[in-house]
Amino acid sequence: MKLRKQIKLNARRALGGSWGKAICLLLIIFSISLIFSLLQGLTSLLLGIPDFSDVLTTPQYYLDDVINLSIPSFLIAAAFTLFSLIVNSPLSFGIRLWYYRLAGGDSEEVAAVFSFFSGLRLFFKAIWHDISLSVRLLLWSIPFALLPGGI
Repeated sequence: MKLRKQIKLNARRALGGSWGKAICLLLIIFSISLIFSLLQGLTSLLLGIPDFSDVLTTPQYYLDDVINLSIPSFLIAAAFTLFSLIVNSPLSFGIRLWYYRLAGGDSEEVAAVFSFFSGLRLFFKAIWHDISLSVRLLLWSIPFALLPGGI
């Protein structure tokens, strides 16, 4: 049997009676991401900061609009990115731990995904992991982006 089929078979076997819980976890993470996106758009709308700028002053054409790079727009995007990091990092760690334990044979409740919010040490550990992973990704991408460009 090919490796891919074996992995799919093991994943289906592990999910066994937990398909509803897995779908619930997917809806939780999706709804939180949607809420942050809607709040960012609502904040920009209430403050009167447009998402796009019409640099060629052709309001009838939308294809020439560019993303608004003003300082208030940047600050709103940075604030909501930070809020998203604070909520999504511990939550994604909890979801990964839930799936890991499910693959090991333990069936936990959906509330177990919020375990990384229970203590400050776990909470900050999850956030620090995502920050350090992003920094490493950025640092490793710099040489691989510069080399093809001829430095």
